[in-house]
Amino acid sequence: MENIDNINTSFKYTEEDELFDYIVSLDEKNVNNFLSRKKYEIYDFRSKDGKNSTVLHISVYKKNFNIVKSLIEYCKLNFEDKLNKFVNEENAKGISPIHYASFGGNLDIIKLLIENGADITKKTQKKLNIFHYCAQGNMPNSLMYFYLKFRENKNEKKKDKYKLFFEKDGAGSNILHWAVYSIAEDFLLYFINLDIFDSEIEKLNFINMQDANGFTPLHLSIISKSSRIALKLLQSGADTSLKDSNGRTPLEFAINKGEDNIKDILEESKKCQLFRMRVPLRQIKRNYKNVISIFIFQFISLAILFFSTIPIVFYKYEHNQYINILFYIFLFFLAIFFLLYFLLLIIDPGIKKRRSLEELQNLLKNKVDLTKYCYKCFILKTRTSKHCIICDCCYDNFDHHCYWINKCVAKNNFILFIIFLFATSLYLMISFVLAILGLINIKIFTWDNFDYEYFCKNHFLFKFFESNEPCTILYKSNFVLHLILNIILTLIILIFLIPECFLLFLHINVIFTNYKIEKMNKKSNIRISTSPLLNENEESSFNL
Repeated sequence: MENIDNINTSFKYTEEDELFDYIVSLDEKNVNNFLSRKKYEIYDFRSKDGKNSTVLHISVYKKNFNIVKSLIEYCKLNFEDKLNKFVNEENAKGISPIHYASFGGNLDIIKLLIENGADITKKTQKKLNIFHYCAQGNMPNSLMYFYLKFRENKNEKKKDKYKLFFEKDGAGSNILHWAVYSIAEDFLLYFINLDIFDSEIEKLNFINMQDANGFTPLHLSIISKSSRIALKLLQSGADTSLKDSNGRTPLEFAINKGEDNIKDILEESKKCQLFRMRVPLRQIKRNYKNVISIFIFQFISLAILFFSTIPIVFYKYEHNQYINILFYIFLFFLAIFFLLYFLLLIIDPGIKKRRSLEELQNLLKNKVDLTKYCYKCFILKTRTSKHCIICDCCYDNFDHHCYWINKCVAKNNFILFIIFLFATSLYLMISFVLAILGLINIKIFTWDNFDYEYFCKNHFLFKFFESNEPCTILYKSNFVLHLILNIILTLIILIFLIPECFLLFLHINVIFTNYKIEKMNKKSNIRISTSPLLNENEESSFNL
């Protein structure tokens, strides 16, 4: 693929060359002095470097609004019939000023060109349109300006009013191909989240579109050596099974190119994402399956505990006061677990209010740099805030997305989550101790002198029955059943206990590390300045 050429001006000196020199050096004063001398046919001025660029091409490429305005007003005043030609003139490669303006992202220049007749549908010799150039320049500002402009037409269907977004270049590459090749991450994220597709399937087809070489955008992320781009594509639904014209999947292509980072990401993306504590490596939708599974596992484990394990432990250690205390502690942390879990399910983690598209228009009018704003919520990004791709919203003091509570851990629920981890770890540890004691003493059912009548009489599930027969039927000669149940219980507890303790250790370590950093910053009197782009109550100070 071809990037925009830097404009060079090395040629024999004439009056035309003088104007080109002033524009290249951004000398506004001398440009205006030159134009005031006499009536020059500036629409015919061309660079002599083989690129055949006009003075407007160069001034737009240099992103100097005042010079662009002066040139257009001069042409409008002296050669009004040539204005359209001047604004839409192409250079040797078929590039017009509006292409350079889209690449540069100066909205004032884009608006000025359009107001004076610039054709936004023009294509270069390689069939590149304005959005291919927006992608090359990583210019979400240009992208969103045109998107909002097209959106104003309420009468047209999506395919008609957004058709420029779907155009391919001469090599069959769409806008995403160019964004990935140019490592334009901000542009890519804004574009993928535009409401221009009729369905999710159409969006996925666009993300996985293949060019003339069979390359998908995911293949091109390997060529551009961008693991971040590859990750964003995977999270957006990129297909890892599609093959290029040489029969290589993205993984095989990454191995062939020696891109180990991307290879590792592609391999990891095929594994289960459920217990990941980092960002997911493929597209995941928010759902309540994990929450339901928590209650199912809890029901199974508690049923085994109270039906088999605890009665066995109490029969064996009937007069042991420590076991009685352990049991009451277990009940206390069990109640705390359910209380905190319920609170985590209902408490807002600290969702930042999303801006509307109308508010986005105001941001563009204020000339903010959209690369510093969230691509979906249109709010200023800070060091501690983040957009969660699963919840699809931004959070203050973002920590991570927790699959088990089906929401993120952030500013409002972080402390509660730490307490929950601590309580749950203790609850699971005590459950594990009880499960081990149950396994060790399960042989009581094989004792010849095992008193089933006494066991059933004191079993809390059967103590209110007039007869001990139901209990005796369930427990007598069922040694294998209780052995299997207690093994299952131990495995369930371990499945949750190990990651739970690891997560608790991780968070405690982070808290102490941040505390040390904050203490060092206070001793050094480090002050963090606020951003001049702040609006409303947005904070840019970093909370460690």
